[in-house]
Amino acid sequence: MIQFAEHLLTKCQWSLGEVFFSFNAAGESSSLAVVCAKQWRAIPTAADRAAYRNQISAATSPEFLATFDVLCEAVSGHR
Repeated sequence: MIQFAEHLLTKCQWSLGEVFFSFNAAGESSSLAVVCAKQWRAIPTAADRAAYRNQISAATSPEFLATFDVLCEAVSGHR
């Protein structure tokens, strides 16, 4: 499911909201959170990472954002 989420976001250029809606309905939002955290790690500046987090916050749910934050903290050691 992780590769499918990446495919929808990058190759098919679905919006984050569209992918979230589909994955959340299927009970696979954690796979999408992994993809989002991976994309967050690839962003070079703190300001751009913050903007990406705001985009995730606007397009998903509070529960999804919490999962995303935990995944990002696990990698970076801080927010």
